[in-house]
Amino acid sequence: MAADPGRLDGSVVEPADDPYRVVSEHLPDVAVLVFDRELRLRLLTGAALRDGAWRQDELVGRTVLEVFPPAQGEALAARYRAALAGERQRFEVSGWRDPSRLWSVDIVPIYSSSGTITGGMAFCRDITERHRSEEALRDSRRQLAEAQRVARVGSWEWEPTTGRLTWSDEMYRLVGADREKELTVEDALAFVHPDDRARVAEAMERIVHDPTPLRFEIRTIRQDGTVRTLLARGEGICDEFGRVVRVIGTGQDVTEAKQAEQERRRLLGRLYEVLEGQHQRPPTCMTSMYRA
Repeated sequence: MAADPGRLDGSVVEPADDPYRVVSEHLPDVAVLVFDRELRLRLLTGAALRDGAWRQDELVGRTVLEVFPPAQGEALAARYRAALAGERQRFEVSGWRDPSRLWSVDIVPIYSSSGTITGGMAFCRDITERHRSEEALRDSRRQLAEAQRVARVGSWEWEPTTGRLTWSDEMYRLVGADREKELTVEDALAFVHPDDRARVAEAMERIVHDPTPLRFEIRTIRQDGTVRTLLARGEGICDEFGRVVRVIGTGQDVTEAKQAEQERRRLLGRLYEVLEGQHQRPPTCMTSMYRA
């Protein structure tokens, strides 16, 4: 019987007893490469190889420098040699034949029963979809942050049971708080105008027991003393037992809109006064007749 290439010492290995093959064949996005001290591939297996990009008959028995293009081969060879020196290697690399694929690679040394390093194993996982999902999530967060900045609307989340409070970047900017500091409810209330704090505390107490949406205006005081007006909205999120486990909401800076509305009302009041005065004043022609 021929020696199985999966054994670095050349001994026979039954497929059912090969732990590398058994494990990797049951993981859909994994490939396992075993190599010897000459960087020669002795085993290539894994469900991630079933697309035909990597073939056993093409690669097993060849060195890393013979398999991969020169630049990539040299870089991988350096990693493999480091593993043979006892250093675990972890990195990400683009696909060899399909550069659109991204792989995470974990290379570890393989020791003999006497404790000497006889080779290494590269555990490769296809993380292309995960990477794309992470990029899409980052893009979504960036777009949300930009939209909040333009609209001057910040978002927040509060967990009543733990007291954990989370603010978006825009929420920090609206109240002039330090983004590096994780805020507590008490910290957040400190930014509220003293005359509005009792109303905010009452609203928070109410929403813990009544998750229906609430909406009210509050004044905030920035660290430089500037007073701004925020339109606050909140809504409770319940678990399967009807208990409020999270409260989510937004805060929108309406200072300028509030000031514009007050100015509009002032001008309208002034206009009504002028019109009322004209209504009470006798017509000019009648006044002239009486004087005559």
